[in-house]
Amino acid sequence: SPYILTGDVQIPENVLLTVEAGVEVNFTGDFEILVIGAIHSRGTKELPINITGKDSSTTLHFQEANLSFSAIKYTNFDNSEYAIRLGAVPFSKTNSGSLLINNSVITDSTVYAEESGGGELIFDKFLFVDTDFNVGGMDGWGSAITFYNGEFKNTKFSTFRQQSKMFVFDNCLIDGMKFAVNYKNQIDIRKCIVRNSSFTGSPSHLWFNIN
Repeated sequence: SPYILTGDVQIPENVLLTVEAGVEVNFTGDFEILVIGAIHSRGTKELPINITGKDSSTTLHFQEANLSFSAIKYTNFDNSEYAIRLGAVPFSKTNSGSLLINNSVITDSTVYAEESGGGELIFDKFLFVDTDFNVGGMDGWGSAITFYNGEFKNTKFSTFRQQSKMFVFDNCLIDGMKFAVNYKNQIDIRKCIVRNSSFTGSPSHLWFNIN
């Protein structure tokens, strides 16, 4: 370590790639790690995993994967066009299952779910800085995303062509968020502190649950 990525990497079906605690991965260009199988990126508080992108790189691209077989914790993503990307065209490449990402930081990047993304992302104990979330989907093909116990700083959450998905923000500090919600989506904001933020878009359902 550090490992220098000089081309695309593919994790095939039924293959598991394990990234050890303390590892550094640096992208040198417009490359991606395509996950069809599974990845375990398990750092520790003392030895986090640091992944640094470059230009239009895609750090982790999940496609036709069962997300439940992968695990990400104490992993920091920085400076990628897409830190995490779900799905691709055609719709047959959709994902399934749920991926838990905890104790991780994403900076200056985008989390992107294609219209065929599928599956669910669950973030717990996180920090997102200057990071966008773009979530698409149509007729049930889209992805669900849940955020627990984390902090947003200068971020944007937008949906496009998404239909009736639930996006949950629970016990989060949301500072400087631009919500751009389109189509019939459900945004459930529970026990959060929201400040310096804005809400725009076409008709949607929005709840603030304060308990």
